[in-house]
Amino acid sequence: LAQSVPDKLEQLQKILHKVGPYVVWIPMIPQLVIGSISILVVFPAMATAMIRGHHAARCMDLSLMPLGFLSMLALVVVTVIAAGELTLGIAGSVVCMDVDHTILDYARLAPAKQRLEVAQTARFYVKGDVLNPLEEYIDEASMYIEAIVDLYDQFRFAVDLIGASCLPILHADVPMVAANARTLLAAGRKIVSAENVWPYYDNLVHKTFCDGMMSSIAFLIIFQVMIGLVFFPIASFRAHQFLLRRERWQKALHQDSARTATRASVVESSRTSKGCCDCDTDSDTDRASDRD
Repeated sequence: LAQSVPDKLEQLQKILHKVGPYVVWIPMIPQLVIGSISILVVFPAMATAMIRGHHAARCMDLSLMPLGFLSMLALVVVTVIAAGELTLGIAGSVVCMDVDHTILDYARLAPAKQRLEVAQTARFYVKGDVLNPLEEYIDEASMYIEAIVDLYDQFRFAVDLIGASCLPILHADVPMVAANARTLLAAGRKIVSAENVWPYYDNLVHKTFCDGMMSSIAFLIIFQVMIGLVFFPIASFRAHQFLLRRERWQKALHQDSARTATRASVVESSRTSKGCCDCDTDSDTDRASDRD
């Protein structure tokens, strides 16, 4: 148990760092959908700006109608995900208001046989105002080892006598076993010490969860709401207005061009008619002079 506590904390931290990028991409799905729809909205506007003719603007505006369903679906998805993230952020913020007290409360939910030890161990690492049960186990094991060594020294003559009839007993090097056990217990004492465990807890709970994840969720919610629920509808509405104004403007230009062409043809016809009238007048004058 003493050796598994830091290892489990380190494994959990590695899992969070490994899964973190994929978890970030899941909330980015609505932004990718909205970005794709925005490109489809901008393309007709750019095409209309390059193509002259009010019929083209009208067709481009009508082509945006099938995107309405996708836009509404994207808005619903963004709203649902933003609401879920907001709920998660509020719950995490409540936990992080006094995260150490929350950890101690969850430690009391351990099984009944281990509840007292787990709660006291958690309080030792979080608050530091109680003794560490893990260190007590190490102290108890050290006492057992010293007692065994003392008994071995006191009854060594008896062990040697028994070893005369049972040779494997003579090969038992109790002092060496005791020295190895002391080394392991000393290493275990360092592993379960607060100086070793607290940096893992502080980095995982305080910095990674409360500081990093909560701020990331807050920025993500703001980004999704502003892009998906504010700027995207405004951009779609402005694109529709642009296409309508473009259609009216191009239609007005077409009508002006038609009126100008009609006026030019009328003027040309009047000039042609006037020229024919002058020719008829000159012919009548010549005929009258010939009669005279």
